[in-house]
Amino acid sequence: MSTPFLSCDWGTSGFRLRLLARPGLTVLGELQRPEGVGQLGVTPGMAAAERATLFATHWQQRVAELSAQVGQELTGLPAVLSGMASANVGWHEVPYATCPFQLDGRDWRWVRLSPPGHQGPVFIGSGLRSADDIMRGEESQAIGLLADPALASYAADSLLLLPGTHSKHLRLQGGLITDFATHMTGELYAVLGQQSLLRHSLAGAHFALPADEPVFVGGVRLGLDLELGQALFRVRTGHVLHGRQGAAAAATLSGLLLGAELRGLLAQTPATLPLLLAAAPTLTPLYQCAAAVAGLTPRLRTLPASALEHALSHAHATFLAHQGL
Repeated sequence: MSTPFLSCDWGTSGFRLRLLARPGLTVLGELQRPEGVGQLGVTPGMAAAERATLFATHWQQRVAELSAQVGQELTGLPAVLSGMASANVGWHEVPYATCPFQLDGRDWRWVRLSPPGHQGPVFIGSGLRSADDIMRGEESQAIGLLADPALASYAADSLLLLPGTHSKHLRLQGGLITDFATHMTGELYAVLGQQSLLRHSLAGAHFALPADEPVFVGGVRLGLDLELGQALFRVRTGHVLHGRQGAAAAATLSGLLLGAELRGLLAQTPATLPLLLAAAPTLTPLYQCAAAVAGLTPRLRTLPASALEHALSHAHATFLAHQGL
């Protein structure tokens, strides 16, 4: 199909809307706003109808804004949304799809909406659950990433790492997501650095390679070797006993949290399992360095940032193709 479409990633903390051309998925226009589901004013106990009105109003405003940007009326186009818009605090709750989940997108669950003022169909995707874990949005990224024929061997047998606020490790087998695990690495870094005793050591500092890389490496080793609660207090003792504070303390905390995440990976997956990393540019060097410390580099392949950037667009195009749109 050659009809353009709207692709939306509506997460907890951010909103991104794109106008995409087909074929080729050229970006014709884009909006990004810090207006995620958590910023829209949804309150506990809010009725589903009231919540739907809130989201529909926001959707109308952003589509109108993008229409003005590109000089084209967009309300007649099909739209596909992934992320927290389908959660119980989102626009319309959609039950999770379940593992095993086909990487060609056929197992997605979707709800079709008809918001006021939008003549084209608006689809909201479901997310994915296992026996004891959940995600919304990352399954879309996986579908888009593994659509690349060059990654067929990884779709057959690998672990896909999707770092973030809640990092996901997706077990891929035979073209399926068979299981996955969530690590609250990013959220722990934020909460501990801003609200715990450790905030006095960090003093508002942030960390990014290559600054203080040896300290970061030391933190990774702490996370790999020690129980997490014990390792975390080493950030405090590093400050009090050795004067390590600010950026150095932030490097230690970042490293040990990544080390703890990889410790779980080492304990729960086969020693020769291929690893596929798809991360934002700010996180990629951190995970590559931590993987090197953990001895994982020989089986780690890192995808370019552009692959993750366009994964959702590819997934949404795949879904519309399944619908004949």
